[in-house]
Amino acid sequence: MKQFFLNFIIILTFTLPCLAFEKIVVLTEDWPPYNYKKNEKIVGISTDLVITVLNKAGFDYNLEIYPWKRAYFETLKNPNTLLYTTSRTKNRENLFKWVGPLFPRQIVLYKLKTRNDIIVNNIKDLEKYRLGILRGGSVEEYLKSLKFTNYESVTKEIQNILKLFAKRVDLIPGSDISMAFRMKETKYNFSDLKIVFILIDKGGYYIAINKNTSDKIVNKLQNTFNSLNRDDLINKITKKYLGN
Repeated sequence: MKQFFLNFIIILTFTLPCLAFEKIVVLTEDWPPYNYKKNEKIVGISTDLVITVLNKAGFDYNLEIYPWKRAYFETLKNPNTLLYTTSRTKNRENLFKWVGPLFPRQIVLYKLKTRNDIIVNNIKDLEKYRLGILRGGSVEEYLKSLKFTNYESVTKEIQNILKLFAKRVDLIPGSDISMAFRMKETKYNFSDLKIVFILIDKGGYYIAINKNTSDKIVNKLQNTFNSLNRDDLINKITKKYLGN
């Protein structure tokens, strides 16, 4: 009986999936209010949501914040590595495995409200103006696919805001949530901006996972994500960062 019990324990050890003991590397970028660093801690709407999923799924993880391009290429290279908040685009579809969506994706272009000379009715009109974008981000990827070259790239979103108000660029991309939050870091007001064009209105923001990561891990994360009362959770998290 003792030997039988010992054999049973050995079999159990080798046959049960050890998902709870997988070490996951979690990467993100500085993109308030979705993911950013405050008082040496990585926080944000997406961060809270992703951590909730990881904890509920029982994973051990290490969370790091890097510049976007570094985080992106680290995720491309290394198994058991995931990246959020990532736009799920056609060009990226087969580069990663995906969990989500965390949020719908709509990217608009802002101008200064005082710039009545800027009028955009269609994508062709953008050729008349200078855009400020994030280097290596999905907007740059999208503009390149259109063979559009009339833009300047920066490593941090706030640089684009400052360049817009200095009239060094004419238009900058963003979303209302991220832009309203980011404007709090400047001396300017969100009300000083005006949306002139919807650049992208499809797809969503996801957790991107290295392709060589086990499907067991990916499925565990997706199933856990699906089990959440997402609307209620996202509303609570958003109010935490933005108020009502």
